[in-house]
Order: sequence, then C-alpha cells, then structure tokens
Amino acid sequence: MQAFDKLEKLNLSLTKTIIMPIVSKYSNERVEKIIQDLLDVLVKEKATPDLALMCLGNAVTNIIEQVPESKRVAVADNFTKALKQSV
Repeated sequence: MQAFDKLEKLNLSLTKTIIMPIVSKYSNERVEKIIQDLLDVLVKEKATPDLALMCLGNAVTNIIEQVPESKRVAVADNFTKALKQSV
C-alpha cells in the first residue's frame, strides 16, 4: 500500500501529486523516494494532519537554519512561494 493511501486512511488530506514549481538538479526518482520515506514515518507514527505539519514545519526550520544567515529570509520566502503555488 502506498504511503499516500495510508495517509488517506488516517484522514490526512494530502494530494497524490506533489508539484513544486522549480527546476531541480535532483532526479524525480530520488525526490519521490525521500518523500515516500517521510510519509511512511508519518503513517507509522499515525500522525494527525496538525502533528504531521508541525513536524515537517520544524524540520524545514532546522534545514533553513543550516543556510547562511544572510540567505535565510530569501530561502524561506522562496520555499513559502513554492509551497503556495503547489496547493
């Protein structure tokens, strides 16, 4: 069973198509595998939508904190713009 199907059974309203409007240097296969792994953890933990978003949001914050301080706001702005365009 795909992780998206498992998430739907947990009443998470996530879309089966994730499109981030950006040209990537990473292969679709690699990106999809990492996304699947992340979703599998959320399913395993039976994360509710609010818990899943809180965990993913904290992870995003931790990742952005690894970016040089002078570039963090721009990275966060680009991320939020891409996120808004994908929903």
